[in-house]
Amino acid sequence: MASATNVGSVSISHDMSHSSIMAGVDPGDAGYDPAHGGELANVQLDGRTTPAWRTPLNADTIGGGDVKRVTIGGSMIASSITAAVGAGQDGWFGTADDRVRGTGFVQQVRVGGSLRGSPNPDEHYGIFAASAMPQYTAQPMQPLDHNFTIATQAFGVGSPRIVDVQFLADRIIVFFDHDIDFSTINTRVQDPTRPTTFDLVVSHNGTFGPAEPDDVSISDTVAHSLEYDHVSHSVTLRLDPSIGTFVALNKGTNFQLTIDADIVADRRGNLLDGDFQDEFPTGDGMPGGDFAFRFIHGDAGDTPATAIDLSSGVSILRMNEVLNLNARIGDNAPRPADQDVDYYSLDVHEGDLLYYACSGASVAQVSGPTDFSLSGSGYRATADGTVLLEVTGSPGPYTLSVLLFNDGNSNFNFDDPTQTPTPVVWVGDKALVDPLADTIVGEITGPDDFDLYDLGPLPAFTEIDIALDTKLIGSSLDPKLAVFNSNGDLVGNIVFSHALTGWFDMGKIDTSVTLRTTALTPADDTYYVAVAGMTSTAADFREADLGQYHLSITQSPGLAPVFMPQVVYLNFDGGVAEFITDVFGDSYEGRVVDTYQRPLSATTYGFSAEDTQALINEVVNTVEAAYAGFGNISFTTVKPMGGLYSTVFIGDNPAPDRATVGIAEHIDTNNSDLSDQAVIFGGELAWQYSADNGYSLAEVGLAIGNNAAHELAHILGLNHVNASAGPETWMMSYPPDDAVPMVFTTHEHLMNDANEEFHIGYQNSVMSLWSIQ
Repeated sequence: MASATNVGSVSISHDMSHSSIMAGVDPGDAGYDPAHGGELANVQLDGRTTPAWRTPLNADTIGGGDVKRVTIGGSMIASSITAAVGAGQDGWFGTADDRVRGTGFVQQVRVGGSLRGSPNPDEHYGIFAASAMPQYTAQPMQPLDHNFTIATQAFGVGSPRIVDVQFLADRIIVFFDHDIDFSTINTRVQDPTRPTTFDLVVSHNGTFGPAEPDDVSISDTVAHSLEYDHVSHSVTLRLDPSIGTFVALNKGTNFQLTIDADIVADRRGNLLDGDFQDEFPTGDGMPGGDFAFRFIHGDAGDTPATAIDLSSGVSILRMNEVLNLNARIGDNAPRPADQDVDYYSLDVHEGDLLYYACSGASVAQVSGPTDFSLSGSGYRATADGTVLLEVTGSPGPYTLSVLLFNDGNSNFNFDDPTQTPTPVVWVGDKALVDPLADTIVGEITGPDDFDLYDLGPLPAFTEIDIALDTKLIGSSLDPKLAVFNSNGDLVGNIVFSHALTGWFDMGKIDTSVTLRTTALTPADDTYYVAVAGMTSTAADFREADLGQYHLSITQSPGLAPVFMPQVVYLNFDGGVAEFITDVFGDSYEGRVVDTYQRPLSATTYGFSAEDTQALINEVVNTVEAAYAGFGNISFTTVKPMGGLYSTVFIGDNPAPDRATVGIAEHIDTNNSDLSDQAVIFGGELAWQYSADNGYSLAEVGLAIGNNAAHELAHILGLNHVNASAGPETWMMSYPPDDAVPMVFTTHEHLMNDANEEFHIGYQNSVMSLWSIQ
């Protein structure tokens, strides 16, 4: 029974056996046909007729339609009930070549007996609907040979897309985003009478095309099987067991897969959207566009001249996407295994960032126009050219990971023409990239990905209010942000995520409660907001801190600041620093945290008690020399009787966290708090800098004074600066191999030059400390 539209009510008194009830199916049978042997008495599906009867007039037509109600008094045996589902070329429902058109529901089927298939495993029966799971009741199913199923064919709508490709030793698997019509997948080995739509070619030289004599079409000439998986929507080309693996095929290392988007379609007839722009899923939103995908498998090039080219033709290496190449040392017979060397080449353009790492072997750059990037883990292309990588090691497998990154707004320098800030549009007082959006949505997608937003010209004393959310949107990004002017000078301060990693001093000092800050523009200028991840400088680029963020930027008119004089009490007499418990808690690693700071004594450093005043004088002279260029700050060693003043405790206590020599209450942007505190833990300094270790009183005083100047700079508004971007003699640098940096440096000023912390722009002490100039 077939209806081109709906099937209303069907009642069967006893069994339904070897029959079909089909809604939305017009078999198109034309009756008597003398040219082909007479009359076909009953409705037949194309897949169940002789080829002579499969004429255009007799072709099945699939459309939409529902089965309203079917009642079966007995059992349903070797039969099918379908709505808007065609049986396909094999003639059976519920198999890979089913076709689906329009919508179709099997609304109600009641079976008095059981649901059963047939003993023949080549057949298939069941209840199938195009749009939802069929509604049915029956006795417990007792299928024969498991060839009776009940299912929906409500697969994805629109053109199918490819979401992944996996390449294993003896097979290649292509995954689609919804079920496809497997009958549109063909190779010449499978059916030479139909076009090849799944084309896999292997090559020695990595160049593919009709004029390449070394190309071998696996899909045309090498024995294999094609398989389809309904659950994963995947097509597998598997080499015949007599061949073994792709390596055993010994036809080359370079492979290219092409899937014909003019023929390959889903069960609703939607053609493949196969356009591949170096990332999955495929597609440009329009049906069509052949899928072309290149990869390598097997022994890589053994000399620079025969290096595997990762960039030519259909690129293996896709921009801004990590490429993991699984290969091995010792697979280049007859060369001895321990003499095997693998070479890879890739093309770079000026401004690209190149990262590579290798597990199981060693990788090094042999040649190419790159220099060491600021992150310490990647390399920056200084010109267009080709990079050659060499992999060496002991025989065995390895994984080479390569990332070529450039989103046009990364590793930004203000004099770098290869990078462009993202402009914002001011909608009222709110900065947006998309005027129709509520906020700026961005993503840190690779190491050294620093997103820079151009706010345009702003008047002096404009308040820029910034909020950045990651955790509220479920992102794993640990962010930091900063504001810069057109010279690249830091305006205000760097704001860090509270979930920091890295050197202990950063974790305990440079931490804001939230990523919310306000920057005040000091002059008419163009201003920029920069966003980055905290661990983008990881030694292994695969550990980079990545994720999405939402960024809100607003502006409002501000007032010219009036800075009060800053008085700093250098406290050598002891007292209570309550903020320490805010940093370490009431206890730390099982020890009670003591907020009381003991007075300084020269005896702690191996000198006599009579030397204490001389030691204090050395410390005071060092701190005053560091701030000699700033006129709005003064120092005293006597506690002020009144007014606002900041305190630096310089005493003899050990630190709650051993080896911490100092701690500041916070990073006080623009010195907005005139009464904050910092502490120098003299008990920690004394472990290394003492008379017993051969240091003079002047040297110990210099070491204490420089650390006091460092911690004081935090509560005046200075952040750390990256030692890798400048000399370790800068007062605010933090070389990771030295827990007490710059201890014997004489400072004319805190920093003699602008210096980097964010890898974009500069922390300029004169700019950052304008409140005490």
